[in-house]
Amino acid sequence: MLLGLTAESFGQNPIFANHFSDNGLCRLSYIKHGEGTWPKLATQSPTILVSFCSTILTLKSDPGVSPLQLDARNIHLLPAASSVTIEAISTVSEWLTLELSNDLFAAVEKEHGLDQSDLKTTLFNKGLTLHRSNWMNEVIHRYAYERIQMGKKSNVATQFLETELIKELLYAKEKPKAATEVRFDLDDHCLDNRDPLVRQATSFIENHLFQKFSLADICQHCGCSESSLQRQFQKAYRLSPFSYLKQRRLDESWHLLRSRRYNVSQVSDLLKYENVSAFSTAFRRRFGTSPSQVNQS
Repeated sequence: MLLGLTAESFGQNPIFANHFSDNGLCRLSYIKHGEGTWPKLATQSPTILVSFCSTILTLKSDPGVSPLQLDARNIHLLPAASSVTIEAISTVSEWLTLELSNDLFAAVEKEHGLDQSDLKTTLFNKGLTLHRSNWMNEVIHRYAYERIQMGKKSNVATQFLETELIKELLYAKEKPKAATEVRFDLDDHCLDNRDPLVRQATSFIENHLFQKFSLADICQHCGCSESSLQRQFQKAYRLSPFSYLKQRRLDESWHLLRSRRYNVSQVSDLLKYENVSAFSTAFRRRFGTSPSQVNQS
């Protein structure tokens, strides 16, 4: 059990996948689910909370404390004996928790010469949000792959990645500017050659994927004219902003149908189609199969 999570803790949240694993050094919990608010989760020891891909989580701790947003650009550290309420903003959310043992801090001290007491005080004395550098992001994803996909609890790779992650967290804490300059950012990556306006507008669409909004709303958010936005979207995607929106909604509909938590009619309503027939036609045109077939597979 991690962070007080059991099967009953999921409540009414639609769960698409979950994985729990304990190797003695680090207890891991991976969850992929639909939108919703989770019960308050209580930590037993220092804990790392990570979101994946386009997932956006809102973290609420004590009353009077402003909520925090967790996304692909940052990572949140929770001290032992603390609690947090997690609200999933994204339609489909993936996140990971890592509960760290005293033995892991001892391993970091042995491997890198970093005092374990200082590490705990510096990183886990209170709730802390840090930017994710490119290397930190690589470590997190590789560690998740080893533990979840490969089912490796304790091998050379996991042992290296565990101690490397703690070292990288300390670097991000002590040198926040350097970490910010090389942070991992799905919408503004240094290798992303899209126009900044396109990245900003795309981010707005992703964050409001199933909400009602107009082209004017996007333009107001980006501070641009409709003609400029249309022109840059055509250049980047060969699509209009709302053609892009329609395709993204269809992409998400695939995951929703595969989860079998929603029927075809419910997904059609969520995607704002006038009727199921129109949704089915658009879905088949994009994926070459009917939504009912995906929903039943």
